[in-house]
Amino acid sequence: MKKCELLVFILIAVSLFCSCTSTTGQRFNFDTRSRIDPRGAQSLAKQEIDRRELPLPGNWKAQVRDSFVDYEFQPARAIFAVTFYAVINGKRKDLYEVNIDKQSGKVEDFLDVRRAVRIQDH
Repeated sequence: MKKCELLVFILIAVSLFCSCTSTTGQRFNFDTRSRIDPRGAQSLAKQEIDRRELPLPGNWKAQVRDSFVDYEFQPARAIFAVTFYAVINGKRKDLYEVNIDKQSGKVEDFLDVRRAVRIQDH
């Protein structure tokens, strides 16, 4: 091999090696800073329930948690997971789950879990 060909081969090999080793950490490299605060996420989630014209009991409560979504072919994104629930006969009954993108405020996912049956209850 000529010196020029050897140099090109080495540069290609190094660049391939670097690209393969650096992508493993990129999948979970997401910005957790938020443009929307938990109170705003709860408000957006409540608006989504209203938009869908779904009922909420008078004694509803909401829990807002920091989380993220990780799709197979996209970078992970930070979200607020908002769960609406009511306490009935001393037990918590989940009603709806709404995921809000922290950066855009977009509704990422909506689940109506009113009729969901826990695995333990089968």
